[in-house]
Amino acid sequence: MAGDHAELIVTGIARYSLGLVSPAEEAVMTANSAEIAADSLFILILKAFASGCTALTGVEAVSNGVLNFREPAPKHAKKVLLAMAGFVCVIFFGVSLLITLYKIVPTEDATAVSLLAASVFGKGSPMFYVTQVMTVVILSLAANTAFADLPLLMSLIAGHGYLPKQLVNRGSRLNFSNGILFLFGMASVLVFIFRGSQHLLLPLYASGVFISFFLSQFGMFTHWRRQKGPHWKFKAAVNGFGSVLTGTVLIIIVIMKFTCGAWVALLLIFLFILIMRSIKRHYDRVREDLALPSAESALAELNRDKTARVIIPVQSLNKSFIKTLNCALSCGFSSMELYSVCSTPEQAENLRKQVEALGVDCEFRYNITTLRNTSEVLLNHIRQEADARENERLIVMMGGLVVTSPFARILHNSLTHRLIRKMETYRNVYVFSVPYVVE
Repeated sequence: MAGDHAELIVTGIARYSLGLVSPAEEAVMTANSAEIAADSLFILILKAFASGCTALTGVEAVSNGVLNFREPAPKHAKKVLLAMAGFVCVIFFGVSLLITLYKIVPTEDATAVSLLAASVFGKGSPMFYVTQVMTVVILSLAANTAFADLPLLMSLIAGHGYLPKQLVNRGSRLNFSNGILFLFGMASVLVFIFRGSQHLLLPLYASGVFISFFLSQFGMFTHWRRQKGPHWKFKAAVNGFGSVLTGTVLIIIVIMKFTCGAWVALLLIFLFILIMRSIKRHYDRVREDLALPSAESALAELNRDKTARVIIPVQSLNKSFIKTLNCALSCGFSSMELYSVCSTPEQAENLRKQVEALGVDCEFRYNITTLRNTSEVLLNHIRQEADARENERLIVMMGGLVVTSPFARILHNSLTHRLIRKMETYRNVYVFSVPYVVE
């Protein structure tokens, strides 16, 4: 791909040097347009500088993926970064030179690269189409860079507690699947909002990338000042110059591209910072709540009392209920209660007789309701039992069906899962689900 653009540059310079081409007619400036350009030269330079700096986006992928390099990782990453910087300089300045020599002006129907390829190779020639295809491939790989590196960066941030811990986990293919899915969702939203226009999305992307450039340079500058070490003054000077340069570029891009979409990046960054700080505070509160300061406090929390009361909700006698009952009996609980919410006294009496026929030492209790939600009745009963037995462990065991068909999963256990999620919020209640596999 780099070779394709290199061939374009070499061929273009050679043809121009031999006088085989003439500048594009559309680009010949009139005296009036030249006068207007002279009056706004400073603004044009800043705008061109802001647009040109977007060509540097992508080199941050190397720094984000240092952990993926073979040891010594920093040394290998440095080589790749230098090679990438060399390619970027050659291609960027070469294409810029050709655009100046051939006086290429992009239009709404064609990009500068496609017009340049048409001028150098001839429109409709094989090399013209090769250049177009290679440009599409380069842009596709550039889009893939974010999916390869941002999930890795998010996993590092999540490891420090500023993003959900699920982003730390790798999927079955050893990639950060949750981060990839999150990026896919956010990218889809942006593509939909900006109608897939790269001219609208590029300022947003460039401002975000140069914010990361500036922060990384300034962070390394601060690191060398604090940690010092061998030749730290030279290293700090390099990163200090980099922070000034990238900070200047960032200011120019934000000013020149603010109304073109840079404001969206700034707004999203501000919102993400607030969300990340909120996530960090939540994890800190959870850690403080779970922490045991000493072994003595752990012994104080440990309940060695074997007495516990178990409640098993029952609607009918079936194999799932029997398996749940067997599990409760094998645990040796001190007391057991079978609780049912019935719609008629006859249904309750029928169920009571079936339970008594089992010959199990347990208490059967029921509640009759025809109007109220049965889940609400069950939850109220468990809450009352938990409040009345603060010094006794209350365990709720519920049977759940396990089906292998993906379609059948949505047809079962929705009520059981809702009840379990609700009861898990009760501080003094332990909830167990006993699975029963349906063949």
